[in-house]
Amino acid sequence: LRDYGKGIGAPKVIALANAAEQNGAAGMAVGFWKKAFELETGQVAGSEAGSSVASVVVAGPHGGNSQPGVACLSFPPHLQPGTLATMQPDDAKQDRSFYIKNPRYWGQPKRDGIKLVIFASHDKCWYQSRSLKLRDIPDLHLDAACKAVAQRDGAFILEGELYYVDVLGGEHRTSAQAVTANIAAGRPLIGPRARYAIFSCLFSKDTDLANATQAERVYEGLRIASMLTDARSDLFEPLLPAKTEEEKTALVERQRSEEREGEVWFDAQMPYQAGKPAGDLYARTKYLTEFDAYVLRLTKTTAQGRPFGALAITDLKRKPLGEIGTGFTQAEMQEIAARHAENPGKVKVKIVSQGFTESGAVWHGRFNGFAEE
Repeated sequence: LRDYGKGIGAPKVIALANAAEQNGAAGMAVGFWKKAFELETGQVAGSEAGSSVASVVVAGPHGGNSQPGVACLSFPPHLQPGTLATMQPDDAKQDRSFYIKNPRYWGQPKRDGIKLVIFASHDKCWYQSRSLKLRDIPDLHLDAACKAVAQRDGAFILEGELYYVDVLGGEHRTSAQAVTANIAAGRPLIGPRARYAIFSCLFSKDTDLANATQAERVYEGLRIASMLTDARSDLFEPLLPAKTEEEKTALVERQRSEEREGEVWFDAQMPYQAGKPAGDLYARTKYLTEFDAYVLRLTKTTAQGRPFGALAITDLKRKPLGEIGTGFTQAEMQEIAARHAENPGKVKVKIVSQGFTESGAVWHGRFNGFAEE
């Protein structure tokens, strides 16, 4: 964290803490949880409060902080709002064809939004981010629909992705991005529309589903989704599972034709596991963009042994594309630095990314070797 964690956010630190726990490095996990606590609360991790929360987080039943930030009798003590560590898909270790042909795996569409857990009781809803932070109500109509279903069917906890839709049907991570798209489309007075894509259900009808199978959680999520879409069909999106080889092939073709980011694959029998489950039980496949770029400059770093922090790159027409800081070995970094010193602004490299942001910067890009001049 001292050498490479400058500017790091709480979600990344929580992912590191979960990874440390899964690999048996309890001491390292405590350090990461303390850092996450500092980032979320602003309190010093070495204080009594910081140490207390860090130790509780490590011991939490589902990998999260079992000391609730709020108390709601509708949910068990270990499933309180602001305490539930989410399950995250890891990059797939196999080719798409493996998941399509393997009957153990089911597929779901991947959405490019913000992870959001909804805790709905008869009189109040809480909205928790992946970093355990409670946020404001994303949409009043969405909130009303969740409370109405909870009043009729009982309290529930949904795991899903929140995104915003512009007037042309485009999806965005934030409402501000959707507003920008509406302005560009000549519809500046039309506001963004929130939409919640439902992955699964973790609690329903007074039952903790964390130890159920992922298939059971998905189907319970679909049951609640059907009631929510009856209330407001424009605000909720049930993510139907693809189970057969034909359904999974159709899912991939649809995601590709709609220019989506990729798909999520899971072992239908897996229990709930906070963080990124080991063993390729919960994976994501992506569609990557490959292109050549010029190195504009090398950013500075205080890390020992590294000649630079990241590459500031441009496309071949010299349009800035942001920075990338991964994908190269130590030897490649030394070579990049040497080539750039000899021919500044003229070193051509290969970049692999998940595409580009709305501002035109490379999104999750990495170095993939040197390109031919």
